Amino acid sequence: MDKDLLGENGDNMETSRGPSRRGFLLGSLASFLGMSFLGACARRPMKSAHNALPLGAIAPWETKAGFFPVHAAAGIADITPSKPIRLAGYNLRKGGRHGGVYEPIRAKVLVLDDSSTKLAIITGDIVGWPRPIIDAVRKHLLDKYGMQPAQILINASHNHEGPEFRDPTYPEYTGEVQAKVLALLDDCFARTKPARIFFGRGQCHIGVNRRLPDRFGYVIMRINRYGVTDPELNVLKVVGTDGKPIAVLTNYACHLTTTATFQIGGDYAGVGLRMLEDEMPGTVALFMQGAAGDIKPNVPRKDNPLEFDRHMDDGPETVRQLATVYKNSVKRVLAQPMEDITGAIDCRMEVVQLPLMAKTFDAIGEPPFDGPTRKWVRMAKLILDAVDQDGNYKKTRDCEVYVTRIGNGMGERIGSKFVLVAMNGEVCCPFGLRIKSQLPNNSVAVAAYTGPGIGYVLGAQELSGKGYEGRTPYSPDHEDVLVCKVMDMVLGPPPEM
Repeated sequence: MDKDLLGENGDNMETSRGPSRRGFLLGSLASFLGMSFLGACARRPMKSAHNALPLGAIAPWETKAGFFPVHAAAGIADITPSKPIRLAGYNLRKGGRHGGVYEPIRAKVLVLDDSSTKLAIITGDIVGWPRPIIDAVRKHLLDKYGMQPAQILINASHNHEGPEFRDPTYPEYTGEVQAKVLALLDDCFARTKPARIFFGRGQCHIGVNRRLPDRFGYVIMRINRYGVTDPELNVLKVVGTDGKPIAVLTNYACHLTTTATFQIGGDYAGVGLRMLEDEMPGTVALFMQGAAGDIKPNVPRKDNPLEFDRHMDDGPETVRQLATVYKNSVKRVLAQPMEDITGAIDCRMEVVQLPLMAKTFDAIGEPPFDGPTRKWVRMAKLILDAVDQDGNYKKTRDCEVYVTRIGNGMGERIGSKFVLVAMNGEVCCPFGLRIKSQLPNNSVAVAAYTGPGIGYVLGAQELSGKGYEGRTPYSPDHEDVLVCKVMDMVLGPPPEM
């Protein structure tokens, strides 16, 4: 049998090329039966389906001649504020201080080193990383380890139950978190050990599209069960020579906005992965937010199935229910054979200029192009006003694009079996789906909310609907510009026509 189809301990790997039929049916069944079923499943111990080892573990292995492992380490730092602080997100609660902590929030680090290239992945249960921390991390890793920004992925879960770094009554919080993250990075680099990396994917059914169009195509923030979503759940597993998982890195696209209470917590991803860590002692479980700008947890109000329930009274309990869904979704991936992608690491980062229209699109408009059915005419006018006589956009906004590739399995320094694409901003779901669809021969994960924020980045077809996410005047050309940059970085420039 082809070695590329063999996983750990010689398991057949055909199921790891995409969501398995079994995984898809389990995910659909879980969504249909509801959270009570998933809560019952959580109480049942789960082991790997292909052997009798604990969940996520493989048989102990040794380094040997011709085998090229990476070195890896992971760690956790508690970044829960020590005193009351404003919470980030939701205009409806601005100015209020948190009224307690139902779950500590954490920053996590995974470092990988293939002896020639280092990679640091930093995640946090926060709405976004402030620029001072991003700059401090980049400077520290450059000065101490010679690492460039391309080798540093700083991803926020976009948690709306986390602190507001700009709270003027707690200005020292940014420095406190910065110090903890830098110390955690040093600690991880000091204790790396040989490791192998495995990739698998499954599905999770927490998210729903939150852009509901009216008869004219204009959008309000409501539950749109027929809108685009991305249920794909990507999982990287990093395993030491003892066969035990060092880290589990998960990637899924859905806002962390289950509740709007005044309590601090990690929402479904932070709580769910803490639950997973409790079941897998010694493992650090990380979350990288996907292209989730227009995706939100599917928690409708009982009296109106189109409106989201803020769960002001029972927020933590609702979070724990969704956290159980997320944890179990990850466990289903870990219980299946996963593809060994151990090998050389390649990190790239380029800045692309996203074109801007002359101003933000107006859903109403002014004469002679006003009216709900003339939006494309108004948009065309804005685009033409935004370019010079040579057709070049007068204004653009920088967007950092990261492409991280991990080489072929079993430590061979050839090829790239896994590609992680990351970018700035609240990138919406159509981008993630388009990037994955144009790289069908690779195992691909897409992460937004990485590095500095640049606002919402709607897909080209979404711009005319405006809505909450349409506050940045990106031109419809921006989608092609961004996706073409990703393809150039992954595949090289296209052949000349």
